[in-house]
Amino acid sequence: MRLLGYPLCAAMLTAAGTASGADLRVEISNAETADGAVYFALYDSEPRFKEHDGIRLAVAKQWTSRPSVAFTDLPPGRYAVAVFQDINGNGELDTNLLGIPTEPFGFSRDATGNMGPPSFDDAAISLGEQSETLVIELRK
Repeated sequence: MRLLGYPLCAAMLTAAGTASGADLRVEISNAETADGAVYFALYDSEPRFKEHDGIRLAVAKQWTSRPSVAFTDLPPGRYAVAVFQDINGNGELDTNLLGIPTEPFGFSRDATGNMGPPSFDDAAISLGEQSETLVIELRK
């Protein structure tokens, strides 16, 4: 009888160990052209957001209607997403002499900054245990 408890305990631990986090699907609502990949960066803190040090990066190279990616297995927390469409294919967000982007870009919550990118707090969303879809509109 005592041995019966061990397999049950092992099964419960295995099931607890396989629990996964939520998925965050990010879609772009207004990409006007399929030219150029769309780059997505996911951030979990203000310092990482300021330093452009995403915890996860993804690229949508081809799409049919809306460019999108999924960041999977995320623990509950606050996250911000930054995106840009690389129209000329050089792998970076191009800017003019004043540092203003010349390619389409956007942030979660459609956050805007004043003379620069928004703060992490302005762009952050709260992700719980349920998967969510986030729609971002690109600015030009």
